[in-house]
Amino acid sequence: MNRRSSSLLREAETLSHYFPYLKENLTNIDFLEFQAATLEEDGAIENNELNDLLTYCDLICASDGSAVSIETKVAEEKNNLSNLDEYKKIRKNIFNKISKETKELPWVFLDIDSTLVLPGKSISLENKQAIQRYINEGGKVSLVTGKIPVSAIPLIKELEIDHLPHIGGNGAIIFSKKESKTISQLGSLSSELGEILFNLEIPYCIYHSNEIFYSSDLVLQENIDYLRSVNEPTPNYVKDIDYKQAIKLLMFINEEDQKTQDIVLKAFEPFQSRISIIRTSPKLLEIMDANQSKGNAIKTLTESHQHYCRYSVAAGDSQNDLSMLNVVGMPFIVSNASSFMKEYGFTTLPSCADNGVAALINNLLDGNIL
Repeated sequence: MNRRSSSLLREAETLSHYFPYLKENLTNIDFLEFQAATLEEDGAIENNELNDLLTYCDLICASDGSAVSIETKVAEEKNNLSNLDEYKKIRKNIFNKISKETKELPWVFLDIDSTLVLPGKSISLENKQAIQRYINEGGKVSLVTGKIPVSAIPLIKELEIDHLPHIGGNGAIIFSKKESKTISQLGSLSSELGEILFNLEIPYCIYHSNEIFYSSDLVLQENIDYLRSVNEPTPNYVKDIDYKQAIKLLMFINEEDQKTQDIVLKAFEPFQSRISIIRTSPKLLEIMDANQSKGNAIKTLTESHQHYCRYSVAAGDSQNDLSMLNVVGMPFIVSNASSFMKEYGFTTLPSCADNGVAALINNLLDGNIL
C-alpha cells in the first residue's frame, strides 16, 4: 500500500469512530484504487453519507500522502475549482456531526501577529472577551506563533490561558506554564547556512528556544528595532553563537526585494531537502528544519491529548500558517491575510483590526460554523 492509500485508510479509520456507517464499509473499500466521486471527470457529487465521508478523506490527503486542507488540495492540484463551495459544505456537515457526537467544543488554534493582535499592539477587548468566554464554556484555545515562548507568555497570561499548551518558534516548541519541550530544531546546520548568508551580506539572527542572537554588524539597529516593535526580545550580540541550539534562522529581507530572495533561494538549493524557507512577515524570511511547521506541531500536540486533529479550528494570515490550516478541520484566514494565502480560497473572517477572531469564536459558541 502506497503512502497516499495508507493516509486515506488512516483518515477513514479515524472518522469511523464517529460514523458507524463508514466503519461497516471499511473492509469493502479498496484504498489502492479508491477515487472519490467528486474527483471524477464529470465532477458529480452524490448526496449520501458514505460518499461524502470518502470524498472528504480523499480531499484531505495529498498525492504524496501528506495532510492538506480541501482548499489546498483544490488550489494546488487544480481539481474542480467550481466545486470548492460544495466540498466546504461536505466538510461543514461532517464537522457538525462530530460536534454532536463528542458534545465538546473544537480546539481553537490562533496565530498571533496580524491575526489575533495587530503587531506591536495590545489585544482588543472584543478578542479577549471572546476567548475568555470560550474557555469558560469548556473550550481550548492555543496560540501558535513564530515567536519564542518568552515573547508570547505575557499575552497568554493576559488571556488567562496559561494552563493550556501553546506552540512557539513556528512549530519548534510546545510549551505551557508547567513545561517547555523543543520538538524540532535547525541545529548545527544553521552555522553553515549563516556563513552563506554572511558571504552574501544578508543580515540574520539565530533563534534559540528563549533567546535571539546575532554575531555580525550586518544586523542594523533598524532590524533590532523591528523585532522589538513586534514584541520579540532584544537580540543579543554574541561573537560565538551556539548553533547546536538553533531552532530557526531569521533573515531580514523585504518581500518587495525579489532579487535578494532569488539569490538566497539559489544559494540554498543544495539544502532544499533539509530545510524550509517561509515568509512570516513582509520584512522577514525564516529558515527552519524541513519537518518543522505549525501544522506538524499541532498534530503532535493533539495526538498527545488524544484529540482528533481535524476536530479543530485555526485562523492565520501568513505563509507560515498554511501548514496549520492544512491539518485542522475548519481553516480560516483574516481579511488582511497576505495575497499568497488569499489564493487558496479559505473562508475569510473580518480583519485583525475588526476582531475577526472574536467573530469566529462567538459563532462557534453560538453553534454556527462559518
